[in-house]
Amino acid sequence: LFPGSDAPYGRTATLLNGAAPGRRVPGVVQLTKSLDEQDMPALAQGRGANGDDVWMTYVEFVHGKVSHAPPQTVNQPVTFSRLNAPVGGDQVLLMHYSKSARVWTGPFPVSAAGQDIFRTAVAVDETGTVWVFWAANQKSNFDICARSYSRGVFSPEIRLTTDPGTDLRPVATTDAAGRVWAAWQ
Repeated sequence: LFPGSDAPYGRTATLLNGAAPGRRVPGVVQLTKSLDEQDMPALAQGRGANGDDVWMTYVEFVHGKVSHAPPQTVNQPVTFSRLNAPVGGDQVLLMHYSKSARVWTGPFPVSAAGQDIFRTAVAVDETGTVWVFWAANQKSNFDICARSYSRGVFSPEIRLTTDPGTDLRPVATTDAAGRVWAAWQ
């Protein structure tokens, strides 16, 4: 054991009188327990009285029966029938972290399951309302969608764009007055 100050983040330290290199790394906590893929996370923290709250959105891709099927053994005849199962698609999920309690809760489903989704964004307004944004492929065109979350209740889904061009990569922030702003490509 050695003091963390002997190995600052981002630098390799020489420890034990030069006998061993050491590198300090942050602790890791697994937040999801699903066998499926989680990707494209975004984080936002509340302000003022809501400063204890940290919110994370992400996209979960469900492979369907393929990802949950037991692996085939060498003694079995090789079949590929399980690969014919349709995929489950994407879904936007939201998680909450309380800094004072040091506890994650969720995930809470934001979008319907089985979609084609690309990226999420999240921001918190002056009232503590959480705003989640994502790009969803609807009828062969990606548009930006949003929902708000306040006191355990989600608003209806809002479709922010309807133009025939592709709208992708949403980002969101909160300004000094507590207003949420969103932008996309």
